[in-house]
Amino acid sequence: MKKHTTPITQAEELLQLVDQLKAHKRIAFDTEFIRESTFFPTLELIQVATRDESWIVDVQAFKVSGKKRTPEYDEEALRPLLSIFQDPSIEKVAHAVQADQECLYSAFGIVASPIFDTAAAASLCGYGDTIGLAPLMKSVLDVRLKKGHARTNWSKRPIVEDLIEYALSDVTDLISLADRLTEKLEKLNRVQWAQEISEIYSRISMYEDKTDEMAYKLLRSGRVDSKGHGVLYELVHWREKEIRRLNIPRRWLADDSVLMDLASVRPKEAEKLKRFRGLKRIDFKKHAPEILDAIQRGMTEKNFEIPEIKKQKPPSGEESAVIDLLKCFLNHMGEKHALTPRHLVKASDSIHLIRNPELTVEDWVSKGWMSQGAADLVGRDLLNLLHGHSALVVDLEQRKISLIDRTRDDA
Repeated sequence: MKKHTTPITQAEELLQLVDQLKAHKRIAFDTEFIRESTFFPTLELIQVATRDESWIVDVQAFKVSGKKRTPEYDEEALRPLLSIFQDPSIEKVAHAVQADQECLYSAFGIVASPIFDTAAAASLCGYGDTIGLAPLMKSVLDVRLKKGHARTNWSKRPIVEDLIEYALSDVTDLISLADRLTEKLEKLNRVQWAQEISEIYSRISMYEDKTDEMAYKLLRSGRVDSKGHGVLYELVHWREKEIRRLNIPRRWLADDSVLMDLASVRPKEAEKLKRFRGLKRIDFKKHAPEILDAIQRGMTEKNFEIPEIKKQKPPSGEESAVIDLLKCFLNHMGEKHALTPRHLVKASDSIHLIRNPELTVEDWVSKGWMSQGAADLVGRDLLNLLHGHSALVVDLEQRKISLIDRTRDDA
């Protein structure tokens, strides 16, 4: 593997890199960013690799915003690389890609696609649900990654040699890892399943502003009386707009508990706002009038309604017992088929399977309670278990659980 240890900082260099990446159907990428004191992740580096070469793009070198807290980038210079990330003919390999996608979206308004997430692939190959890149590399390729720079300030320049080596190591063998995992997935007939899970992280909706959703979730908590519903809604919208404008962590302006207290008390004067400890760090001269205006707007909303969500009746004692049995079944099948049980049926969907005995496996898939991959693997067995045609039995000698076909015993 040829490692290019000099970071790319010029548009001409970037064009040369893009020309090389275009020749490949599968490339790897990773990002380095900092976020401790900002709302948006500040993207500093993008690492990319093919099977034979790896590079670092110094994104900081393409900033054009001067000392602004929220950086802006020379997107014209970066556009060729961003086009690679969006090229449908080039698969992008990454590990636990959600944070990387968030960086691309917040910085450039794009996400990479199509994606092959090695963390998702690993979870379908029996390596666990949250395995890190280093242990996965060791298990699959017997490659040891040097760690210890998780809290590095990637904004410092120049980037020292050991940090360059560290950054490159995250992509150097990523294609080989993806190749090996793909081989395992092919043997298990789970390639498409892994692609479906990976592509979830290419949905723009995952990274868009969810202020309304956040506000309604707080409203449904029941901590604010009905008179304060409109107030809390307005306060949440004020905060979310302001933290994005200032690019600061949510807690620096006002956390959820402070907003709910404000919505309950509904102060009308600036002096009363000073009693709220969670507002100590605000620019009081600027923000006090804004907060009071939000409270006033919320109080004048006479017909404020929280969108209804169909509430699900909690499981009865009998249903809870069946859910426990399903957990045992899913754990058994997960171990048997070497994958994470949550890929079979989510815990929140178990109750749907119990309460709709007339539905088929195909119905479960159409309703989103089970993926097609899970249905192909365990759907029929699960349906038989729920209808009493099969049973879980304990073999004390082998110290294991087995699934048996009861219809054969009846015959």
